[in-house]
Amino acid sequence: KGPIFVESHLGRGFSSLCYNRSYGRLAYSPRSTSPSILIRSLKERKLICKIDGGAQLEYADICFNLIGTKLAAIGKGDIDATLFVWSIVRNELSEQDEKKNNHHLPYKTILIAKHVLKNPVSQCLINPMDDNYISLTHADGKYITICQLSRFVDKYKVKERSFNLSEVNNARDEKLVISTIAWEAHNCLLVGTSDGSIYLTKDTSDEMVTLLPNDRISGYGAVRSIIITSSFVIVGFQVGKLVWIERPE
Repeated sequence: KGPIFVESHLGRGFSSLCYNRSYGRLAYSPRSTSPSILIRSLKERKLICKIDGGAQLEYADICFNLIGTKLAAIGKGDIDATLFVWSIVRNELSEQDEKKNNHHLPYKTILIAKHVLKNPVSQCLINPMDDNYISLTHADGKYITICQLSRFVDKYKVKERSFNLSEVNNARDEKLVISTIAWEAHNCLLVGTSDGSIYLTKDTSDEMVTLLPNDRISGYGAVRSIIITSSFVIVGFQVGKLVWIERPE
């Protein structure tokens, strides 16, 4: 059978894409001279929202919160090194406006936070347990930043805490980079690395502690995925090994 739906954005392709299971929403950003983010309902197969006025050149990454009511995005490179956070709400129009514009989109976004970053970032991830916390993986793979959003009137202030992989690793390996991350309880992050180590950020300081040193899993390669259950942290490695670790208290 052929494709059931085809959407074409000819030219430069897409810069970022994410999916929200709760509402069945797909968000993506076609590369263009005026970057935008499009949100589509997969159930109805139609465009429901469009975001303009964010990044100047391109988005590096976008992500939903757990319930699909917020969208975070980061611009790519030095020029667009900015974190954007929007709230997704119903586009309520008056009866008169409805008659004037029969093709309005059913949802709109409200920019609730805009925060200029000191360094380029490659990945963002909203905490599924508390969407006021967003992790940012730096483009060089050496730093993780946790951004905390605090409400101030109708906007949010952003507070940063950064964690340096080189410091916890004592600079043993200059090629060591962050390979994957996952949110843990108490707004902490599990950080997997290219040498197979796993670190845990602290919620009270800018330090990371070692959860799984790489000498215990020598030869397993990079951490590719981290899954958290009620009792265990399950880690998938480059060579195809799975390791179960008891969750830290």
